[in-house]
Amino acid sequence: MNHVKKIILFLLFLPWLLWAQDSTTDVPEPWTQHLCGNVVSLSEYTGQALSSLALKRTILFDEHNRPQTEKGYGDGGALKNKTSFAYNDAGLIAEIVGSGADGDFRWKYAYQYDEKNRLLRESSFDAQMQLEWYDIYRYNEEGILIEKVNYQADGSVNLQNSYQYDDQGRISLWLTLYSDGKLLKRVAFSYNQAGKVTKEERYNANGLYEQVQYSYNEAGQQTRATVSDPEGTIKETSTRLYDERGNLYRETVQNVETKEESSTSYIYDPQGNWVRKREASGNYILRELNYAR
Repeated sequence: MNHVKKIILFLLFLPWLLWAQDSTTDVPEPWTQHLCGNVVSLSEYTGQALSSLALKRTILFDEHNRPQTEKGYGDGGALKNKTSFAYNDAGLIAEIVGSGADGDFRWKYAYQYDEKNRLLRESSFDAQMQLEWYDIYRYNEEGILIEKVNYQADGSVNLQNSYQYDDQGRISLWLTLYSDGKLLKRVAFSYNQAGKVTKEERYNANGLYEQVQYSYNEAGQQTRATVSDPEGTIKETSTRLYDERGNLYRETVQNVETKEESSTSYIYDPQGNWVRKREASGNYILRELNYAR
């Protein structure tokens, strides 16, 4: 059950999890907010062949283009689960509630904010509405997130995240510590003059273990990423290609050592939303989007 809801939140709130390149982002933001146009509903079908796709999920949106309900489907199109989203008066996500096919309550995430609409607490509850864990967020005088601490239900610390910034307000260092203060990971960020991340240096308790370098086109879109070991030997490369409208249409990842290569491709509708995706595994995802008239 916990595994299911974390998959749902990972897919829906992916941009928030990748907030490191935008240090001012401290409120959960669903990927659906980046859909083009006034989307009313979205349906996704998946399968290994376009002729045999199966419905996997549907999302309904409110008048503000925010996800309202999401339904997940299993084999044969049977309803598996439902996720509902509620918002506060400021339009920020307040609750995410998961239920089974019969409407039985399964889990809930709750979000609390301060008077400046900054996220203060995220809480996770199980099917018995018992608290599982919670995150507490802390900000500096400029309102920038500097700490996120994950607690177990009994109030004991699980993980501590702290964030440092350069003189331009960009994140420069991200530290994650275990409850005993030992290092889990440390990520250092470097930027170009346009403010784009050009390099990540990733450390664990044993020191530097990986480096990632990024390249961009004139429009500021990422075109290449290389992953290398501490000595600078490249292990993996990722390239992105864009069409004349700036839409990503192909991403290719290559393992330098094995020479194995995998690609993900996209096809877009006139509004600029992708409607067909072929994953590296060969699996297809087809989207049907309905727009308000």
